[in-house]
Amino acid sequence: MQALIKRFLKYWLPLYVYAGIIFYFSSMPKPLLDISIPYFDKFLHLIEYAVFGILMGRAFKSSPREVLYKNFKILAVLAVAAYGASD
Repeated sequence: MQALIKRFLKYWLPLYVYAGIIFYFSSMPKPLLDISIPYFDKFLHLIEYAVFGILMGRAFKSSPREVLYKNFKILAVLAVAAYGASD
């Protein structure tokens, strides 16, 4: 039981917290910073979802379920894309 809690805290909790942060900031009607660099918002989205993908892949790879840890890369890409599309 301790191992499950430890695995959750190490791999899954950061993913859920980060997903919550993405949801919070994307629900704001106006950006916090008004930066006039062309395509800077697109660059930030790229970084934001790249980090999310790394966290997602890390969580899937730590899973005891064979289907998740064997296919963690493609599943992470699909899950992050689905989250981004729903956002």
